[in-house]
Amino acid sequence: MKLKHLLFAASLSIGLCAEAQIHPASVWSMTQFYNAPANHTKEVWSIGVYTYYSIDITRDGNNYITNMTSSTPPPLSASQFKCTGSKTGNVYTATSQKNQNGGAFSNWRRDTWQSDGTNDTLIMWEDYDTVSSTWKSNSKQTLTYSSGLITTMIGYSWSSSTSAWVNLSKNDVTYISGKKDRINNFNWDNVALTWKDNGYIQYYYTGNKMDSMQEWSKDQSTGITSLKYRFIITSDANNKTASFQQLKWKESASIWENSLNISFTSGTTGNNELTGNEMISVYPIPASDALTIQINNATLNNAVVKLYSLDGKEVLHTNISENQSTLNTSGLSNGMYVLCVENNGLKLHQQKLMVAH
Repeated sequence: MKLKHLLFAASLSIGLCAEAQIHPASVWSMTQFYNAPANHTKEVWSIGVYTYYSIDITRDGNNYITNMTSSTPPPLSASQFKCTGSKTGNVYTATSQKNQNGGAFSNWRRDTWQSDGTNDTLIMWEDYDTVSSTWKSNSKQTLTYSSGLITTMIGYSWSSSTSAWVNLSKNDVTYISGKKDRINNFNWDNVALTWKDNGYIQYYYTGNKMDSMQEWSKDQSTGITSLKYRFIITSDANNKTASFQQLKWKESASIWENSLNISFTSGTTGNNELTGNEMISVYPIPASDALTIQINNATLNNAVVKLYSLDGKEVLHTNISENQSTLNTSGLSNGMYVLCVENNGLKLHQQKLMVAH
C-alpha cells in the first residue's frame, strides 16, 4: 500500500490522540484509527479557541508527501516543524526538522515505512542525536494482514542498555462485514513476560459511515475498565473523515470535556478516493451487490473500469461511456480488491476497496 500522506500526530500509545506530542506519523495512523482522507492538503488542530497546529501539505503526482510544514502559533508555542519525504522502491522516508522562537531548523525525527508492495509491514521511528550527529532507533511497529485488512500491530521500543528491541504494545483488530469493529489493546508485562489487557477502542456506525469511537482503558491494579475518550466524527460522502472532535471523560464531574478538534482540507492530486467536486468518487464502500463510480469534469474516451484481486487476477472489466456508472459486484467473493479507472489509455484512478455481502 502506498503511503499517502504524513501528519503531525499526537502521542500514539494505542493510535489515538492523547496529550499532544508532535512528531510525523504515517497516514496509516489516521486511516486506520480515524478513517481520515488520504489526499488532504491541510490540517488544523485546535484546543478551545486556540489553534494548536496548522499543517500545510504538498504532494507529488502519486500523492506522496514531498513537503509538509507545521506551526504552533502563540500563545501556546512559537515552534515550527517541517518535513520532507522521498520514496525508493518499497521504502518511504520522512525527515523532520524543528525550530524554536524563529531559530534555525535542526534535525529532529526520521520515520520510515516499508511495504511488501501492497501493504505497509514495518514502521520505524528514529531520533536525531545532536552529540554524535547520528540517527538513533526509538521505536518500531510491525503490521500483519488478512485479506488486505490489518489484524495485528505490535510495537517495540529500542533498549540502549541491551541494544535490542523489546516488546511494548499490541493491537488486535476485529471487523464486522469489512468494517472495523474493535481494537483490543495490550501492553507487555516485563515481569510476567506476557501481554496484559489494556482496554479497547470501539467503533460505531450509522449505516456504513463511522460516526464515533470510544476508548476504554483498563486499570492494571484494580482490573477495572473505564471510559477514557470519545471521538465524534463528521464524514464526507465517501465515508472519510472531514473533521473529528475528541472528548475526555472527567470522572470527578461525570461529564465530557472537549479536548481536541481536527479538520481536514482535501486536495485533488494522486490516486485516491476523491470527494465533492473532485475528479472521481466511488461508493458505497464496502460494496455489496453494486458499486457506483462518479467521474467529474472529464470527457470519457475509451474509458474502462478494471477490478483486480490482491493476487493480481483481473476479476471485472467494463467499458464505460457515462460519467456515472454502476458495476455489478454481486458475483464477487468477499474480500479486498484493487479498482482501476482508465481513460484513453491513461490511468485516472486507483484504490483498494472491500466487497462484503
